[in-house]
Amino acid sequence: MTPQQLNKCLQKFYLSARRRDGTFYNKKLLTAIRAALDRHLRSPPLNKPFSIVGDPLFTEANKTLSNYLKTFSLRGDIAPTTHKQALTKEVVEKLYDEGELVEFGTLNPGKLQQTAWIFISLFLGKRGRENQQTMKKTMLALRKTPAGEEYYEVSNERGAMLATKNHQGGLDDQDDESIQRPRSPCKSFNPAKDEVWFCSVPLGHNSLENMPRGMTTAVFDKSLDQGNHCDGFISSKLRESTHKSDNWSPK
Repeated sequence: MTPQQLNKCLQKFYLSARRRDGTFYNKKLLTAIRAALDRHLRSPPLNKPFSIVGDPLFTEANKTLSNYLKTFSLRGDIAPTTHKQALTKEVVEKLYDEGELVEFGTLNPGKLQQTAWIFISLFLGKRGRENQQTMKKTMLALRKTPAGEEYYEVSNERGAMLATKNHQGGLDDQDDESIQRPRSPCKSFNPAKDEVWFCSVPLGHNSLENMPRGMTTAVFDKSLDQGNHCDGFISSKLRESTHKSDNWSPK
């Protein structure tokens, strides 16, 4: 199929795409479908040299999609994107009080993982989880400022290990994945004595996807449902408070 033929096919596809129940996709989902198609076409084994998103060859298809979304949004046929309530400083404090977030001296591997995850999302810009499952132990490097203060930064160095002197539970060295499945306390595992707290198995996709929802619904039921995407999980006010105030920090 030539790019010109694909352009025509995409125009028809964008106008006819529906859910199984016949309802329309919203703007976010339909543009995500287009992005997924683009990645598929440009990846092996297809390796197409063009992009259906930004290539001028597909201007007509993209204009069709844009006009379609505007028209149906104005008519009310396409529901607007629903943004989840942002996570605030008060909510984080409540999560600490209820034990969903914990101090770094905890003996609970699962809660420690949740706490580490939220600070990776907060300080390293990992709000979306598209690539979190592929994160490696080598992604963080422990550095020191000229004044001797320690901090982490994202590193491309192969030897930079995800380690901290405050972290009492260890990742399994046989696997390079940083988000591993936490071990559950049992007769064969005692977190107070064992050095390895995580299995040599990556945390499942669904478990990672539901992490923010699991934390908030455990405390607030469904009154603060963060959904399965943490795009709005960290509020800008919370980010500002962590930089402007010394009163809030990891416990």
